[in-house]
Amino acid sequence: MNGTNNMQSGNLCQSGYYADEQTELLQAENMVLGAVFLEPAIIHELILEPEHFFQRGNQIIFKAMLELRQQERMIDMITMLDQLGIGKIQSIGGISYLSRLSGTCPSAANVEEYQRIMLEHYKNRELKRVAANFLYNGSMEDAERFYQTYINMQELGRVHKDTKQDTILDIYNELYEDHGDLQGIDTGFVSLNQMTSGWNKGDLIILAARPSVGKTAFALNLAMNCCKKGGVVDVFSLEMPNKQLVKRMLSNLTGIDSAKWRNSYRLFTEEDRAKATTALEIYYKWNFQIDDHAQQTVSNIRAKIQKTRREFPDSDYLVVIDYLQLISLTGKHDRHDLAIGSIT
Repeated sequence: MNGTNNMQSGNLCQSGYYADEQTELLQAENMVLGAVFLEPAIIHELILEPEHFFQRGNQIIFKAMLELRQQERMIDMITMLDQLGIGKIQSIGGISYLSRLSGTCPSAANVEEYQRIMLEHYKNRELKRVAANFLYNGSMEDAERFYQTYINMQELGRVHKDTKQDTILDIYNELYEDHGDLQGIDTGFVSLNQMTSGWNKGDLIILAARPSVGKTAFALNLAMNCCKKGGVVDVFSLEMPNKQLVKRMLSNLTGIDSAKWRNSYRLFTEEDRAKATTALEIYYKWNFQIDDHAQQTVSNIRAKIQKTRREFPDSDYLVVIDYLQLISLTGKHDRHDLAIGSIT
């Protein structure tokens, strides 16, 4: 039998696809390309990239379409032949293949569905590829790459369900519902609460300042204030050990000079010991965890956060990372700023 389309249903084709699955995928790819030929403006509505196409020739064709879009040129047979050039035209199967594609799609109405099919197949291909690398090599870097790919694939092509009407209704309800002065986690600082309405869910707050001006102390204050209101806190300390951080907090709770904690047995008064004991009891009752492992990776931090969220699904939750630039990098990055961007 010639070609994959003639293989019996149930037989495996290239890259582990069954015949009917591969046929569905290739038809979806052809319909997307045909839709662009039919209504060139529709390319502005697609989120596809050339690597999302399974067939190499279709990757080349779609890349040429994107280049024409970038140049603000019309997409039709003439401009495509000009953009591809003789060499690429031959590699995709000739003018006849391009001509067949241009007449494949009778209507562009279902192009979003064709795009969805392509993205689902692409996700599966990528997950199989990185899983195979992990099974073959078995390294932690490959494991991290697999997990990160899984996270990325979950986001790819995700459709947000909130409609315009939902947003309008939420804003309208806020006009007549008193949520109090705070909509998020109490920072413990009146002026800061007034500016931010507290730390809201999903916020990423970066404390930036020169060395030794109190960034860690301020972050611990925010964490303590969250716990005082019944919240949950995870602190990832990549520089300072657990005990030192706890002593800082106890000093804040008791008002005892931090220098005394260096030798509490000799420097504490009886009153200090009583205060310290009470503060230790308070700290014990808080949902406050410190992870002071120096070699933290994004996957380590993410795993701990997910575990805490499962344990306290309905609680206000604050994560403190001290500090961002000490997180261990996985993979290769051309510049340090790109690495930090990837971590963020």
